[in-house]
Amino acid sequence: MPETIWDEDAIPILWNECRRKAPECSAEMILEQVGNKLRMKSWSRIQNPVGFLLTAVPLAVQAAISASKRREQTRAEGEMAWARREAQRRLQLEQELATWAKAEQAFETLCHGEKQNLVNKERQHFLRDHPEYRDRAHLPGWEQSFRSRAIRAFIANNGPPVSESSFVTIPP
Repeated sequence: MPETIWDEDAIPILWNECRRKAPECSAEMILEQVGNKLRMKSWSRIQNPVGFLLTAVPLAVQAAISASKRREQTRAEGEMAWARREAQRRLQLEQELATWAKAEQAFETLCHGEKQNLVNKERQHFLRDHPEYRDRAHLPGWEQSFRSRAIRAFIANNGPPVSESSFVTIPP
């Protein structure tokens, strides 16, 4: 910074003016804004360097702090929205799991023959709609899939009012 007769008084005035406009400002922030302003305009083009800094820097510090507060508020709002969505998702998942547990309990009250008959019906229904899977339908994971489909069908036809949409569909 060029030497001027006001240099000794200018720094405390600049500090006070910045703190008045933005009480949260720090010395680093003020120096950063001074540097920004000096890069934007060369000293040779400034007729009154101290006056220029006293008018430009406090406003720049105030704008920087306002922008920082807006960014922080936006970030906090985003985190709160994410937390609400996550809590809603977890609640929905817990409700789905509780509904499914009740459905499985109701299915288990059936005798073994009835359960197997329902599973076989679901296997036949599935293979009728999707014959391309006929060669894979005997693999271990498919039996559980057919059992799940049988539970859904049983509850939809005979059990407590449980909607099909309340179940999470997990492919085999």
